[in-house]
Amino acid sequence: MNNVSISNFVSDITQDRFVPSVVDNIYAGNVLTMLLSRNPRSWRGGTRIVQPVYLAKVTTLGSYSGFDTFNTTQETKTQQAIFDPSQLYASVQISGIQRALNQGDAGVIDLIASEMNITAEGLRQELGDQIYGDGTGNSNKDLLGLIAAIDDTTNVTTYGNLSRSTHTTWRATLTAQSGSLSLANFAADVDAAQVGNQIPDLIVTTPAVFTIY
Repeated sequence: MNNVSISNFVSDITQDRFVPSVVDNIYAGNVLTMLLSRNPRSWRGGTRIVQPVYLAKVTTLGSYSGFDTFNTTQETKTQQAIFDPSQLYASVQISGIQRALNQGDAGVIDLIASEMNITAEGLRQELGDQIYGDGTGNSNKDLLGLIAAIDDTTNVTTYGNLSRSTHTTWRATLTAQSGSLSLANFAADVDAAQVGNQIPDLIVTTPAVFTIY
C-alpha cells in the first residue's frame, strides 16, 4: 500500500473512502456443489431413504425342447439400499450492540447481510467437502459422499447397508492412477461405469489432477 503522508489539516475533517463490498479471499469454488444445487429436492419425510436395486440376474430361463421341465425356483433379485439422513448447520453470532452500531450512513456494509453471506458460503464449502468424503468424519455424522459411493471395497466395504463383498455388482470402479493421465485412461473408466443405456455425463476432479492430464 502506498504510504502517503497526510497531515491532520486534511485527515481530521476527511473520511476514509470505504469500499461497500467484502472480497472473498478464503473460499474456493466447488463446481459439483453448484451443479447439485441447481435442482434441489426438499425432504418429504420418512426416517430413512430406501432404494430397491437389482443386484442379481435372472437364472431361471433358457432354451428348451418338447416337454422339458422348467426351473421354477423363485429367485430374490432385489435388495434394499438404505441411507440415513444427515444434517449440516451454520451459526451466525451478532450481539445487540453490534447491530445498533452498524446502522445508518455509518453502516456502509450491512452487518447481518454480510455475516449471512459469508456463513452461507462457508456452509456451501463444507457441503462440498463432505460430498467428496466417505461419511466417517465427526464420528460418522458427515454426509455419505463420493468416496463411499464410488468404491470397489478398497476403502468402503458396505454402502447403503449392502455389502460389496456379498453383492459384487454393487461395486464401483476404482482405479489407482499415478503419473500422467490419458484419454485411454478416462475412456476405460467411462466404459466401466456404463450400465445399460446409462452412461456418465459428468466428470469432476481437482485442478491438481486435471493438470496431470
